[in-house]
Amino acid sequence: MTALYDELRTRRSDLPFRQARALRNIIAHDYGDIDHDLLRETMSTSVPQFAEALAAIPSRGEYQGDVR
Repeated sequence: MTALYDELRTRRSDLPFRQARALRNIIAHDYGDIDHDLLRETMSTSVPQFAEALAAIPSRGEYQGDVR
């Protein structure tokens, strides 16, 4: 999984992978107080944009020229 994640980060370095992972860690591990207003704003604006950009990435086979 790490190799695939690294490949994706390389292919789409414009996407905020580091920030998404950091947000996940803060929520999952409850590092301090969570700003719920900021989280709500992020979930309603940034996350849908991030998901849309991820959905537009060709599958691994398509990217490598594999036309099965």
